[in-house]
Amino acid sequence: MNWLMTKIRKGNADEATSILQKVDAGCVLCSSGSVSIKVNGKVFRLSGGQLFIYPPYATMEFPVVSSDFECVVFDVDHQFLLSTLKSVSWSDNMHLISDNPIASLSKHRLARFRQLIPLLESDRAEMNRTEALAIECLKQAFTYEVLAVFAGRMLVAARPKAAKDSVVLEFQAMLKRECFHHKDVAYYASAQGLTPRYFTTIIREMTGKPASYWINQAVIVEAQHLMLDNSISLKEITFRLNFSSQTFFSRWYRQSTGETPSQFRKRNRI
Repeated sequence: MNWLMTKIRKGNADEATSILQKVDAGCVLCSSGSVSIKVNGKVFRLSGGQLFIYPPYATMEFPVVSSDFECVVFDVDHQFLLSTLKSVSWSDNMHLISDNPIASLSKHRLARFRQLIPLLESDRAEMNRTEALAIECLKQAFTYEVLAVFAGRMLVAARPKAAKDSVVLEFQAMLKRECFHHKDVAYYASAQGLTPRYFTTIIREMTGKPASYWINQAVIVEAQHLMLDNSISLKEITFRLNFSSQTFFSRWYRQSTGETPSQFRKRNRI
């Protein structure tokens, strides 16, 4: 699963809180009512016609939900999000969202979202390959629309970061540059003068996941980008990602994603 869309209807405040709290990455499109959202201790208010995007490695609470609150919640997995951010070079800027994760939507932008949502609701298990690819394209289109809403905020200078924030941001930047060749936690820890144990503790505390998880996700994203180019053989991909053999790469990829590299290519071939 890389995408889950849930509609919250009016009069379901308790259910709304439970659903919102479970999302790790995604956004909330509010159509009516309001909800208070506490992000790292700072309180925001999401109202009708506004969009909330979940900031990375943030602690969140939803203390007050109005009785007329109605929204659509989009929950995506980290692999899908990282792949999308990579394609638009956004990976280094997501931390800026936590300063103000809510945006008011113009009538034009709101209309675009309302056009996409019914199309996304047609997602179902028994689709043929072409229909499935069409849905995947719609999911990407929706994600790009969300990123476009917040793109202007990326021009604002970043606020000073705490020490632990800086560790995470440097780790993210290093992953983009070096996950091809370095897949061990100790390498990334030593680059910041930290022990692997303390480094992993910081990453888990700030992101909710251990460093090894993010290393694995970064390599998966790189592998998938390479596999989408059918002119690059699996042998060449194995070499570029610094795996010892194609057999080992295929086994690792299957254990990490549940499918073989060949199955991924077949599934994404038009």
